[in-house]
Amino acid sequence: MQIGIRNFTVALIVAAATLSGCNSAADGPVESSPAPSTSSASAAPEPLLLKSLPVDLAAIDWKQVVAHRKLYDAGMPISDFGKVDGAGTANERRNPQPTFFAPLGTPVLAPVDGIVVNIETLYSGDLTIMYGPALGQNAVVWETEHVIDVKVKVGDRVTAGQPVASVSDYSCTYSKKQFGNDEFCGIGIGLTELGYLVGGASPKHLCPFGELTDPAALPEIESALAAARKRIEQLAGLKIWDTSDWASANCIVSTPVFG
Repeated sequence: MQIGIRNFTVALIVAAATLSGCNSAADGPVESSPAPSTSSASAAPEPLLLKSLPVDLAAIDWKQVVAHRKLYDAGMPISDFGKVDGAGTANERRNPQPTFFAPLGTPVLAPVDGIVVNIETLYSGDLTIMYGPALGQNAVVWETEHVIDVKVKVGDRVTAGQPVASVSDYSCTYSKKQFGNDEFCGIGIGLTELGYLVGGASPKHLCPFGELTDPAALPEIESALAAARKRIEQLAGLKIWDTSDWASANCIVSTPVFG
């Protein structure tokens, strides 16, 4: 029997509550996890639906971004949900959150209508903003991860598409600190990520597009992603994306990704 995404989400919330304190260690840094919830899983509201991408893709200067694409993993200015990173190495993993490269100063937008339930400093020194239906309802959250210049605070109500921060200079600051790599510094490119998380020390990430997207917003979101990919490929002069074996139009896999 096929289970709807909302029933699956509730099942994951219950599982997360049952397994709390029993998480195994994960390789590499855990980017973020929802703050503990004091609410009962049985009282969890319907999940918020995606209404906006975390950046306005139509407003991005893709010429500037594509000019440095060889520095990005696999040369992709948009790194999709489920893409394999570090293939064939000990650090091989699937990308748990769609990643968007954009010029520094690009506004990061609230992805949903909801409440800011957590703002957290990450291992990389930048921030993540988490959104839920209400304070204390943190077992399942949306997230814009790797942001700076945050313009909201915990408890604020936000509207999808509202500017809440700016893209992070993660690629410069973290790479330089961790690996001594300053190739990203001075090129004026930042990034941010969009996530849908089910809590735990190593949270489960689900594909944010499709059933988790508001039906009224889905056509515009899919059109924006398709137009951005087409423009990037035109500027790069080569085919970057092959979606023929993807699980859906905008996610490589449909199963949860941990991390």
